[in-house]
Amino acid sequence: MARADLDWQSGSWGVVISDGGTPGSPSCPMQYPGGTKSGNALEVYYEASPFDWPQLWVFLTDGFWRQTSRQAPFLTSYRLFRYFSSNDENCDRLTAVAFNVLGTNTAGELEVETVYDNHSPAGDRFRVAARVTLEVPAALQTAMRADLTISNASGRAVVPYDFLHRALAEQWTLFGISSMYVADHLTGGLPDWYDGLDPGHRYVGITDDAGFLNDGHSVSGDTFVSTHDTKHIRCGDTTVGLDHDTDSCPIVRVPGYEWYDQLILHGQVSAELLTQHAYRSSRNHRVELLGCSGLMSDCGDLKWAATYNRTDTNLVDGDNIQIKLGMDDVLNEWPEDAVQELRLRLSTGNTRPRISSLALDPVNQFTLRWTTEPGETYALQHVARLGDDWSDIVTNAPGPALGPFALPPGFFRIIEEPGQAQDD
Repeated sequence: MARADLDWQSGSWGVVISDGGTPGSPSCPMQYPGGTKSGNALEVYYEASPFDWPQLWVFLTDGFWRQTSRQAPFLTSYRLFRYFSSNDENCDRLTAVAFNVLGTNTAGELEVETVYDNHSPAGDRFRVAARVTLEVPAALQTAMRADLTISNASGRAVVPYDFLHRALAEQWTLFGISSMYVADHLTGGLPDWYDGLDPGHRYVGITDDAGFLNDGHSVSGDTFVSTHDTKHIRCGDTTVGLDHDTDSCPIVRVPGYEWYDQLILHGQVSAELLTQHAYRSSRNHRVELLGCSGLMSDCGDLKWAATYNRTDTNLVDGDNIQIKLGMDDVLNEWPEDAVQELRLRLSTGNTRPRISSLALDPVNQFTLRWTTEPGETYALQHVARLGDDWSDIVTNAPGPALGPFALPPGFFRIIEEPGQAQDD
């Protein structure tokens, strides 16, 4: 990206309005200080150096948002409000009304407004507005805060067609993440189930779509299939380890709906949800629920669910995992003119390991604890003086704790064992 290609710039921030969004999605007017242009994708760049403008965000007119970090050349898929209409129509695509780049605030952050409609053929009408603040990117992570307002503009209450959608946590999806799981490293050979989904090996080592703004780009070199690949979902005290095998990643059965075989997480209350990549920690995503108001003002009424379509024949469309935040347990119908507001913080990039405590007890011994995903191993290393060669004290230690150990003078660090991302 060169400066001349930007439609608008303020300091290190740059914006491009393009037609490179999801194919077939409509254009809408997009305003920025001093001008207006139409397109179906609002791309946001940040000047890391005079010759480096990494693309970090994109807002699409079909209700998807993308976000990435400087270390990871792919964008996750956040998706805004989805619902089933009073006539059982799956309203999973929004239509943008207008985007507005407001400019930077006193903290140097970029502020953006987006407005969407989500109308059904049955006449149900919803308006989804967002005020988004893009934080100044760090070297290993990007983040944004989003205030969402979802309002019923139907002129009447919207009554769900069938309790089934509420029972399966898909009736009122306020916010979601679309991701995928195909396979981890296919260099060791294809798993037995793979040929059944991709008999021509169409999605191994090749893709016909090299664009990053839609869900088609899913091959990243050689035989890695998925750049969207999610390995673990962490929600509060619950961790789902994704696998194609239902014994390793079991189905959550809902009484009365035992035939439904895609739920893997249901009814979870948590202020934070983390998706963790199969082999690149720079591709992790953290969603923090900061608050809510309107129909529901208690965040405990908002619950997480996740579905996993193991038989998805379109392996690279980036949506065989759907993570959803909704209020199906408590909302029988959406009243006329009623509003639900959410306050979120979305961060992408290196999210582990995060040291949580260093305990010195007894004297001259210590225990180090941190938060991380299951299954990882670490080495604890020590140097007497910075600049010396690090030496291992403990190797192959599983998380999330090391100790107690004798405490020699000097400096310590924990690193992931070789073969994993080296995140000090």
